[in-house]
Amino acid sequence: MEYSAGLLGYGSDVLGYDDVISTDHMWGPRFYLFLKENDIKIKGELMKRFEESLPYEFKGYSVNFSKPDMNDNGVRHAELINSGKISPLIWIYTVKEFINEYLGTYPLNNLDWLSISEHRLLGLTSGKIFVDILNLSKIRSELAFYPADVKLYLIASQWALIAEEQAFVKRCSDNMDEIGARIICSRIIEMN
Repeated sequence: MEYSAGLLGYGSDVLGYDDVISTDHMWGPRFYLFLKENDIKIKGELMKRFEESLPYEFKGYSVNFSKPDMNDNGVRHAELINSGKISPLIWIYTVKEFINEYLGTYPLNNLDWLSISEHRLLGLTSGKIFVDILNLSKIRSELAFYPADVKLYLIASQWALIAEEQAFVKRCSDNMDEIGARIICSRIIEMN
């Protein structure tokens, strides 16, 4: 069976920004498994095998997780067990299913590029791919940079926002409002 597997999407671990606090939920050994369209029918069987065959812990971290907390956006917490089936954080998709669920559409036209969160694009293109027989890396590389027209539009939009604010720095200064001038300067810097 051909497949790809990796850690991408949401999470501080995808971007490499882990700390002790980030391990409190949805954190631990986890991955996405991508199957070909004609193999997705065995998704349930694969999950059953993972539940029965994976170790209880990996490198000191629980592989078992709680049921989703519906009062907390479906968050799951690591729960160390030493017998029975485990409930791992593994998601199984076709590449097309995942991209459409995560981004909403693919391939992207210029309007699609403008409507998708930069964080979503970063989560998709920054994670690690462990096995890539299905060539998910090709799609990720296509999505790693904005097309030239979109990039220029976004840069121009940021400069337009800066232009709306820059006059207020001097106006605040002229009125001896140093704190106001600093706040506006900070806001302008934050836009970039």
